[in-house]
Amino acid sequence: MVSEICQKHGRERVVVSVDAKDGLVALRGWRETSSVTVLELANQMVDLGVVRLLYTDISRDGALTGPDLATNARLAEETGLAVQASGGVASVEHIKGLLPTGVEGVIVGMALYTGTVNLAEAVAAVA
Repeated sequence: MVSEICQKHGRERVVVSVDAKDGLVALRGWRETSSVTVLELANQMVDLGVVRLLYTDISRDGALTGPDLATNARLAEETGLAVQASGGVASVEHIKGLLPTGVEGVIVGMALYTGTVNLAEAVAAVA
């Protein structure tokens, strides 16, 4: 199904979202984890034609504890995917810290909602 979607709509227009906890893919609304690592699933997606991946570390999502730099870096470097990082961002420094990992984008949610990150400052910091 993923391959067909990539073919029909164009690989550049498809983003596969992978939620994980402790490096393992989460299932069923984050209630369960599988035995598949996020890196294994990402490589499977590459084989199916995916070029963009949204990675959420659910143990950090909304927690404002900082992003998972190591996994984001591994995903970007080892798969060649355009990775969008999500989970844990609490400051502009966290966003800047993700830049050297090779991620394409950063999702900032709770930090904007709570006001710990100012959108204009964040955009200016990475422009």
